[in-house]
Amino acid sequence: MSLKYRQTFAYYAIFIVLGINGAILGPALSTLAAHTGSTLSAISIVFTAGSTGRFLGALLGARLYDRVRIGHRVMAFGLAAMALGLIAAPLVGLLAVLVAVSAFQGFSETLVDVGGNTLLVWAHGTGVAPFMNGLHFMFGVGTFIAPFIIAQSLGSSGDVSPGYFVAAALVLPVLLLVLRLPSPAPEHHASQNTAGSVSVGMTMLLAAVFFLMVGVEMGYGNWSFNYGTAHGMNTNDAAVLASTFWGFFTLGRLISIPIATRVQPKTYLILDMAGILLGTLIVLMWPALPWIGMGVVGLSVASVFPTLMSFAEQRMTITGKVTGIFLAASNLSGMTMPWLIGQFFESRGPITLPVVMLAASVMALVALMVLLRMND
Repeated sequence: MSLKYRQTFAYYAIFIVLGINGAILGPALSTLAAHTGSTLSAISIVFTAGSTGRFLGALLGARLYDRVRIGHRVMAFGLAAMALGLIAAPLVGLLAVLVAVSAFQGFSETLVDVGGNTLLVWAHGTGVAPFMNGLHFMFGVGTFIAPFIIAQSLGSSGDVSPGYFVAAALVLPVLLLVLRLPSPAPEHHASQNTAGSVSVGMTMLLAAVFFLMVGVEMGYGNWSFNYGTAHGMNTNDAAVLASTFWGFFTLGRLISIPIATRVQPKTYLILDMAGILLGTLIVLMWPALPWIGMGVVGLSVASVFPTLMSFAEQRMTITGKVTGIFLAASNLSGMTMPWLIGQFFESRGPITLPVVMLAASVMALVALMVLLRMND
């Protein structure tokens, strides 16, 4: 097996444990609340702390990949920090300390996330598209595994600590694996060296598309259940609605791998955005049939993030700093877009969800069209 494929295998393994780390908090939240003597409403601040840590990690920690130049060392540091956070979280007895641990976890998680996205591009260059889609599918595999680890932990011991320790132990072999492999060399696009102002504008426009598209993902992901109950669904039907979105999202990540080998990123992005607009219009115009619309949106939005990374690689030099900007925009959207929907959901009704999502999708499509014209 060639070096770049061994590196890819390592990044895929890393993103599985990264997905586990990212999804383990939700099912463990009530137990951690008991550990810290907190209510669920009080302990929910750990989500904000984690998002803040991820935002700072994207802005600050990402630059390490450009300065250190041995990316695997930075990634190994992030993995070690992530494992320490997993060990510490169930042992904490004070909410304030758990908040600090969550912020630390978010920072280290983003350090690993930036590394996977950046180093994979450096390893494969212009042929990165299918491998990037596969990388993000592996993250989904990790998020799927995490609830089962916590469920087994609770079933066997009545506590989440063993599950957290197992998650931390899974980090060790991939940490050792990445340390044994040489890092990919940073990529350079000489044609971009004389177009700095264009690259800055392109970076900002791409960051805007990341912000808007991750906002669509998080908007539907966080509000689909409430959208269903607001339309009179019982809790089971509303849960099925939410599962429909995430189920088609996972399916979209899987089928995007072979599609990316045959379809250019710019074409794939246009198709994705067309699907998102179509699905959102279905939700808006036929609220009695939200399953169809949300399924179409989930299937379409799933491949946007990795395809945007591949699209960016074709048009500019991908550095740790650039990837950090993209992830910072994504994390900022994850914090603000669900909040924005919440500000109007009760006063304006459930129509708020498809209206805000439609506006975000149209703005993202306009930004993409501008990007394509800049490239021409």
